[in-house]
Amino acid sequence: MIGQAIIDSEDEIHRAVDVICSAKNGGAQFAETISSVLNQTFRDFRFVIVDDGSDDGETARIADDAAARDGRVSVHHNAISLGLTANLVKYVDKSKAEFIGRIDAGDMWLPDKLEKQVATMSQEKNIVILGTQCDYVTPDGRIIGRSRFGEDDHVIRKAFKSGQGIFTHSSILFRRRINYRLEFRYSQDLDLYLRASELGRLYCMREPLTLCLISPDGLTLKRKYLQRKYQALAYRSHFSRTNGGKEVDLRVTDGWLERFCWNNAMPFYHRYINARTNKQSVLVWGAYLAVALILFPPLLGDYLRRL
Repeated sequence: MIGQAIIDSEDEIHRAVDVICSAKNGGAQFAETISSVLNQTFRDFRFVIVDDGSDDGETARIADDAAARDGRVSVHHNAISLGLTANLVKYVDKSKAEFIGRIDAGDMWLPDKLEKQVATMSQEKNIVILGTQCDYVTPDGRIIGRSRFGEDDHVIRKAFKSGQGIFTHSSILFRRRINYRLEFRYSQDLDLYLRASELGRLYCMREPLTLCLISPDGLTLKRKYLQRKYQALAYRSHFSRTNGGKEVDLRVTDGWLERFCWNNAMPFYHRYINARTNKQSVLVWGAYLAVALILFPPLLGDYLRRL
């Protein structure tokens, strides 16, 4: 009873930010992810780590060790994996903080990220979501690129129609006026951005304050295939609401023909990602990409919208 009372009292503390990380088998960089959050110059936050049914033995240990060292860390162990969306919905709903931050296992923050974001959002009350530019890094720590997300609200809104990237999920800070939706098993972040744009301004800081891990092995076939479908649903839902005020059917279908084509295209898509990551010749990665596009034509539409 005494222990429970202490936990309940701790939950009642209203911090400025709740940072949420849901990890299933967090990987080699998981400890660095945690350290990058705990080493922030801005200190008034709680770090909620969800061990989402990990079976590697390391994720739970690393998370529990962090909680033992720092009282701002709150660890929750799921006996079975609930998935990223369900965990985000649950802990955003439970939060009493003014702002919600997000980070994925493997990604990292520069030390002054939260400080600069909280200062900006405290001054600009009409910003609902604030992201940052990010540097893309390989598992061995090499920086291989930098994001070029639109910064001002009107530029970000133009990206809606072209299907271009809006934010890196691990970079965002958003007001607890909005939550994710359980219907979005994938692309839950895009759906959040689009609905947030209906409540206020979106903005992306010019500085690259987030390091985003690029790991070709992390691009699982099923995730990439279904992610496309949920992206299309998020846009369809947003445009339907803003143009006619009606919500669309949020169910996603999974046809056998599309799945068959994607199964055949995925090996070439993996080789394309590997070749781009390792900065091989355009002739090499271009050939892999061309084969993937031939085997799964819907990908062509994605690339044309980015041009």
